[in-house]
Amino acid sequence: MRIYKVLTNVFEYNRRKDIRINSVHHEEVVINNLEYAKAIYIEREKELKSSFSYSVRGTERTGTVQLFTPHVHKNGLLAYWPDNDKYILKRDFTD
Repeated sequence: MRIYKVLTNVFEYNRRKDIRINSVHHEEVVINNLEYAKAIYIEREKELKSSFSYSVRGTERTGTVQLFTPHVHKNGLLAYWPDNDKYILKRDFTD
């Protein structure tokens, strides 16, 4: 059985980066279907690309969308990071 995780993070700060204004964390787990996981990745990538197409005055945003096989802990929990630090697909966004 293969497990895939699509993880999306967006962080929005004021220009001095001392106050986090907004953040978005979204993750989806897909079992045994890499093509479906890639479709979700492409959808999330398009969402981030369109949201980063405009800038908000006085803020700075960073974001990432990642597709990977997560590390599985000994107790069976899925980690937030990929197994052996290997990403299937990854894209970073900045303002």
